[in-house]
Amino acid sequence: MTVNLLQLIQAEIGSANTQEIGSLVGESETGTRSALSKAIAALLAGLVAKTVTGGGARSLWNELSTFDDSPLDDIGGFLAGDRQELARQGSKMLGDAFGENTNSVVDAIARASGIGSGASKSMLGALAPLVFGFLSRYVRTHGLDAAGLGSLLGDQRGQLRGALPDGLNRSFGLEEVRDGVSRAAAPAPSLFRRALPALLILAALWFGYRLLSDRDMELPDVSAKPPVAAMATLDQALNDVTAALTNVRDVDSAQRASESIRTAARTLGSISGELPQLSDASQAALSAQTERLSRALKTASEVPGAGAVLRPAMQELQQQLTRLMGA
Repeated sequence: MTVNLLQLIQAEIGSANTQEIGSLVGESETGTRSALSKAIAALLAGLVAKTVTGGGARSLWNELSTFDDSPLDDIGGFLAGDRQELARQGSKMLGDAFGENTNSVVDAIARASGIGSGASKSMLGALAPLVFGFLSRYVRTHGLDAAGLGSLLGDQRGQLRGALPDGLNRSFGLEEVRDGVSRAAAPAPSLFRRALPALLILAALWFGYRLLSDRDMELPDVSAKPPVAAMATLDQALNDVTAALTNVRDVDSAQRASESIRTAARTLGSISGELPQLSDASQAALSAQTERLSRALKTASEVPGAGAVLRPAMQELQQQLTRLMGA
């Protein structure tokens, strides 16, 4: 049975502390109660978005492993404490969770709950340490590693999709997709955003392949159909290929790299499911990964004799990515 973190955190905070939060942000109990679940859902969605790209779950797990969860022992006392310090800590955590989307998240919760934007931001700031603390304690109590954390947060997508205000599902990459069409946004933008990961990778592979071959590589038409893949597997394959190319020093190491690239191609061949829509932060992270791959390809291509060895494996990888995009 899937754990519902949203319900668990709401139960942990309790009705008495809901009143304390209302007093803290200057809103009625009705408005506070309405905004509370949406704010917790938004904070959890921000954490889910962090785990989309390669290394995201590990980075979050490292952060949670040292996070102070003591406010959970006296939530009322924590909320009634130093308000300036609470605001400072909350503001920093919101920036980490939402980045440049902070204001849009704040405003969406305010509109959906009928409270002021200032109250919405204060509420999110007060809840952030509690949500992080709850998740930190849950991870330690249940002995979850980075992969377990990623799986736990990935399982929350369905619950969060129905709890977030309109517009935020797309911001956090939680749109439900059926038959290749997003139900929460217009088809054209959704297709572009869903196709972006494979577009970035194909662009890097095309750049590197041009360095290894005298002929152009024909890229697939990406306007007709989005790629179908599992994001975590795609990230791992991308990292593996980059690492293999980075180690190319001569023909022998190029042959070893070719085997790793072929393994990555076979892994991509086993992918099923669909790529989630990516947040802006996740797109930026994947773009950085692709730039590293492109640089590794360029460096490997300059090793005498490596190009001829790498070319067949690169072709296999390109073919699998083309297949994933349905070209």
